[in-house]
Amino acid sequence: MKRESQVWALKFIFNISFICIILAGCEDLKRDNLLDPKNEDSYTSGVVLVEAFVNLDHPTDYNKWAVQGLNQISANYKDKILIVQYHRNIKDYPDNYTTPGMSRSDSVLHQKYVKSSESKERVLPDIFVNGAFNRVSGASSVESVVSRVSAEINSVYREKNYFTIEPLISKYSDLSYDVSCLVAGLGGRSLNDVKIKFIVVYDNGEMLGKRVAIELDCDNEIDYVEAGSFKEVNIGSFQFVQPPDAFYLSLTSKNDLETYQSIKWDVK
Repeated sequence: MKRESQVWALKFIFNISFICIILAGCEDLKRDNLLDPKNEDSYTSGVVLVEAFVNLDHPTDYNKWAVQGLNQISANYKDKILIVQYHRNIKDYPDNYTTPGMSRSDSVLHQKYVKSSESKERVLPDIFVNGAFNRVSGASSVESVVSRVSAEINSVYREKNYFTIEPLISKYSDLSYDVSCLVAGLGGRSLNDVKIKFIVVYDNGEMLGKRVAIELDCDNEIDYVEAGSFKEVNIGSFQFVQPPDAFYLSLTSKNDLETYQSIKWDVK
């Protein structure tokens, strides 16, 4: 029942102006709701997704510096960005933060990103900002990570973003959830050949483990959403072995290489 109430409330927000026009005959009624897809001037704030592929068991300090730098970046940019850490196992160095089931999905994503970047070399740490085309590989110090990643964030961040994602989450227990969302283009824009990336994040309480990915789902494709309307995307039912701390939902290109907008839903 809770989820149905969420859907109804969001549909009401998106469509109330249209209903008023029909009932009152006010065809020239001004649309000033900035989250109404039917408003030609609608927009929302942009949120940048930063994805870091790391291995903290490696004896060098490079990956540690990368995560420490990301902690500082998170404090600097606050709600303008979302950061996720994909902890990769490499030969002889299994990462203690790696979650069973994650290694395959994040490996596929990392390989896609690397193949689409100028340098085809797979390294750790490897950081990508809003997809494959803004990449920071390696780390010579915490300060270098902060400087290089911040430059990439600044290059893609937009104060006005023309895509919106509204999460619809039903929580049955600390481990059991149904997840879906509403997606719309704003400012008179339609959506074509996109998908929703769903990332489950866990904070293990340690400074280097504040945003560890424990689930990654990149298979939620959307062929088309007409301008001025929205579409509900059913992501699925999830049963976790440990309580998650947050869900990230990102609107991406169908080939996964570009990220257009992201949103965070805090579990706790």
